[in-house]
Amino acid sequence: MPAFVELAPEVSSVSLSAREFIARCDAFDRVFRENGIGERSTVALFLGNSIDFVASFLTLLRMRAVVSAVKLEFRSFELDEVFRNFDPDFVISEEAHLPVIEGYLSNRTILVRRPGGRFESAGGRQFPGRVPAGAVVADRVASINYTYRGLGYPLGAMIPYDMYQAGADFILDCLEAPPGSRSLVILPMPHIFTLVGSIFVPIFGGMTSVIARTLHPRHLLRYISEERINYMTSVPEIYLLLSRFLSQENRPTDLRSLVSGGSRLTGEQFRTVSSAFDCEVLHGYGLTEYSIVSAPHTGTSRPGTIGAPAPEISYRFAPDGELLVSSDCITTGYYRNEKETGRALDGRWFATGDFAQEVDGHLVFASEKKRTCKVNGNMVDLAEVERAALTFAGVRSLRAFPRDGGVSAEVQFESSRPDGENTKALRSYLFGIISSHKVPKTIVYAQQENQDDTEHQCDRPGPPNHVERLTD
Repeated sequence: MPAFVELAPEVSSVSLSAREFIARCDAFDRVFRENGIGERSTVALFLGNSIDFVASFLTLLRMRAVVSAVKLEFRSFELDEVFRNFDPDFVISEEAHLPVIEGYLSNRTILVRRPGGRFESAGGRQFPGRVPAGAVVADRVASINYTYRGLGYPLGAMIPYDMYQAGADFILDCLEAPPGSRSLVILPMPHIFTLVGSIFVPIFGGMTSVIARTLHPRHLLRYISEERINYMTSVPEIYLLLSRFLSQENRPTDLRSLVSGGSRLTGEQFRTVSSAFDCEVLHGYGLTEYSIVSAPHTGTSRPGTIGAPAPEISYRFAPDGELLVSSDCITTGYYRNEKETGRALDGRWFATGDFAQEVDGHLVFASEKKRTCKVNGNMVDLAEVERAALTFAGVRSLRAFPRDGGVSAEVQFESSRPDGENTKALRSYLFGIISSHKVPKTIVYAQQENQDDTEHQCDRPGPPNHVERLTD
């Protein structure tokens, strides 16, 4: 039985047994050490979904380096903060991704992924003279995972080793999946939902992990059937998309359940997906700061809920309805940001930034308290969109807000005369500096009377005032 299968359209599949996968991890270990990576080294990982991503990530954890798997969709506005805050000594990247991060590579050691599971030094891009400082974090911290709390910039959540274990154990307990089951990996691997649900769950559960390097629905449905997939982990938007392409001819016959998370699944959508695939939908709720907070066990899923809380956590509700959670496996705080760590962690309680309630033992998600929203399962910090827009010449103010599953905005330019070319130019500019899913789908002109309404404006961006070093 293979441990991993990697599939992509018009490319030969790759299959590794557990023994072959361990051998690849050992080979990566040697290469990483030869290039100076060691315990507590800071390593930024820019790799696409692949067996090599899994082997690299797990090898770095085994070496006790501190790794940050950075989303490939990040652009300059997001990368500025990640590199300023994390300041990695080492960067491991897809060769094709180097042009995106070229401006951040000076004085760092760069390893480039080559075909066939090989990493090589990037030659002229390796800059000697930098003394690796290492991460100043607690020994139990495994990785720095970037997320948002509506502040206008990403925060590096410090994730302990045992959080990955606890999250995977909880999902496995909910799934009741026997060893030898086959799981399909769809979502980008840097996301915490994928790291836990699609990497650690198959490994701890003795499953075959089938990695699909495409989101095309027809290819995915073919893989589900041909690879006899039993479980999938994805966001509601992907399940709803696949549902529209299902027919009697391509309906999967081996699926036992779908693990859903990342964004809201309404009761109506729940029934649509479960009916289309003719299997149970286990829709849960999680955070970067504490992987899986709640999920239903097999046979207990209910439309419109996010399942029962994990047994490892305590929870309560603030007076305004915000969900607060506590656990020994929760984040230890935000890297080099004592101010926001103190705001989110009040003693042993972590403020999720989400409103929820409990109904008959299951949690029900209500809305987000923080200024964020989800677009296809990706978190969007509305303040970050506003800050990015204000770096475009001529923008006086911009207010971003969620609408119809995406982001929209109201804008005022310095010129009082509305000009459709201005909004086109602004959107084009934003596509160059932030992730594409964050760019407003529609930008309309704000009413003139709103121009002095400070609630609808964002101050022009300056250096984030959060450079304190956390030394827990």
